[in-house]
Amino acid sequence: MRVNQHDKDNSTAFLMTKSGQSALEYMMTYGWAILIIVIVAVILYSMGIFNPASSISSTITGFSATPVSNAICTANGVLRIAVGDTVGHRILIKNISATSNGKTEVFTPTSTVDPNPIITSGNTYIFSIPNVCPAAGTRFSANVNINYTEPTTSFSTSQYTSTGTVTGTVSSTIMFPFMSFFDGVSSNINSTVTSGTVSYITLSAWINIRSVDPCWKNIATLVQSSPLNIFGEYTGCSAYVVYRANSTLSYSPAQGSVGSGIGKFVFIVVEWNGNNKDVYIFDNSSTVYNSQNTLFPAQFSINYIDIGGATTSIHFDNTWGFNGTISNVQLYSDGLSPSQMSQIHKEGIFGRPLSGVGLIGWWPLNGTAKDYSGNGNNGVATNIVYTSNYPTTGLS
Repeated sequence: MRVNQHDKDNSTAFLMTKSGQSALEYMMTYGWAILIIVIVAVILYSMGIFNPASSISSTITGFSATPVSNAICTANGVLRIAVGDTVGHRILIKNISATSNGKTEVFTPTSTVDPNPIITSGNTYIFSIPNVCPAAGTRFSANVNINYTEPTTSFSTSQYTSTGTVTGTVSSTIMFPFMSFFDGVSSNINSTVTSGTVSYITLSAWINIRSVDPCWKNIATLVQSSPLNIFGEYTGCSAYVVYRANSTLSYSPAQGSVGSGIGKFVFIVVEWNGNNKDVYIFDNSSTVYNSQNTLFPAQFSINYIDIGGATTSIHFDNTWGFNGTISNVQLYSDGLSPSQMSQIHKEGIFGRPLSGVGLIGWWPLNGTAKDYSGNGNNGVATNIVYTSNYPTTGLS
């Protein structure tokens, strides 16, 4: 039977219509799935999942007026962010809130913790918001609100909000929310301690010297019948331990300087026994060591410790205050071997004390002068500022 051209055209049109309908049905069936995949991919990308550096850095979005140039979520729950200023004049941070996993934490500067968080145009200030980050190695996403005023403008009391998001992977790093800053003039922490009668005493601390003038810097004074002072000095100055018996001074210099640049943390250990006072300075993994004969008695007891500056002239000299940051002070009623000292050093500035070696006191100076050794030797702080804007250079 002969098929005419009209029937052939109708058949072709039918087939084309059916093919187009099938294509349309295919797109209708799978189009939503494709769209959902694209949306999920965009969300994952914005969270930094596809960022090769996402395991070591954070992705920061938003914060137009107060740009956040750097951020880290630490293993001990602290979110640290570097806040800048692009409004063209000074801004004063009133508080910062961070919401993560349905929980909101608010950090508000106080008279003793970050008391003057003023940021000038082009500069940054580091803030710590505790209890924000989940466990190390896990993903996090924090919505952050930075509330601030502009004190030098006509609307100095008006409060503004800069909003953004920080996402990434929680670092294995541990960082204190705050560290103690000493002004070199009137700052000190005094604590009554009871060492009992001992033949050894060992003190360790992390120090960061802010000023090179004057040269003398009183890191700590240990007081019994006659006081002992540890002086951390700088550049042209060496490290000294000073012991005074009545009016006689005995100096013990270490052959090296404490630190090689302003803004750098250095770990120092000083040990006394009946024959020697030993000074250990850990600077970039190298150790400066000095041992000197002393007038120190074979057995003694410690009654007080003054950190950062002596409280009275009876406690040696209250005019040689420490100007800079001191952290993680540990006091032992025992001698430590070089390997034990190295162990404390390797633990880093945020490390815990050694166990089983007669710990008398442990003052992390992390926003408080509390003694965390369990011995109750809590300190009394005078004119101490706790700051989250501490330098991280040299931190282990």
